[in-house]
Order: sequence, then C-alpha cells, then structure tokens
Amino acid sequence: MKAIKMMMFVAAAAMMFASCNKDELDLENNQLRYDGTVYNMTSSAASDAEGTYVSFGSVGKEVLFQLSGTLDQAALNRTYDLTVAAEDVHYNIDFIGEAMALNFSFDMHHGQFFGGMEGVPEGESIFSEGTCTITYDNSEFEVALDGTLKNGKELAFRVNVPKNQVQIS
Repeated sequence: MKAIKMMMFVAAAAMMFASCNKDELDLENNQLRYDGTVYNMTSSAASDAEGTYVSFGSVGKEVLFQLSGTLDQAALNRTYDLTVAAEDVHYNIDFIGEAMALNFSFDMHHGQFFGGMEGVPEGESIFSEGTCTITYDNSEFEVALDGTLKNGKELAFRVNVPKNQVQIS
C-alpha cells in the first residue's frame, strides 16, 4: 500500500512538472500582461543571414506601446532567470509605454546588467523574480517572459512569430 501511495505521488509530481510548459504563462501568442491587464500586440522578427542574432519588435493594438529586443545566437533555445546575469550571452529587451507609465531597458550582457528602469540602481536587474524562455526552432521564434518588476508589478509577454515569417537580412 505504501508503495502504491509513493507511485501515485511520483506520478502526480511528474504530471505537475510536465504541465510547466508554454501554457503556464497563460497568455496567447502576441499578448502582454502588465499589472493584471492583458494587451494584444502585433509582432515581427528578423535574423541576419548567418543566424548570429535575432531581433523582434512588437506594438500594442489597443494601447500604444513598443516592445523590442535583440538576442545573440547563444541566447536562443534557453530559459533565463531574470535576476541573474548569464555569463555567456547577450540579449536586450526594451519597452516604451507612456500610456502605461512604464519604460525600461533590460540589457543583460555577459554577466552584467545595463539599461534600467526608474527607481532601480544602475547595474541591477529590473526584475525581482521571473524567467524568460527564448525559442527559435523549425516552426517558430518565441520570447516568453513572466516576471515581477522591482516596482512590484507583474510583466509577462509572449512574442511569437512563425519561422516562415522571420525576415532574413
């Protein structure tokens, strides 16, 4: 009986772990959530011919905002802790949203944070917690971020561009 309970516990834990996939973010493609409000956006992406970087841009549909970023090849197909500056990659994400009273530049460059946000000391992450998963495979380019900014508000977004729509320059 004890073995059966243990197997049930292990199975339940495995199911919970398996459910921690892209649906966990609870956003559809090309949506952003800030402080509990969901906004739709239009997104595009481009890559250089060598694949050394991918850049993306998104604009709000109902409320004007701009979200953009550039990711080097080493940043692709990985998940990052937004509070720790990874030593081996460079990527940046910028946001301008005057209507939402939010502007920031999150620039993680080989073990250091650059950019910033009002109220956050230079050289620190603008996030108190969260993760960012970057995927670029045969079907899509996606940046899925879910975190809490140091202003205490949640920021989450899912930028998604089908691979056949990623422009090559």
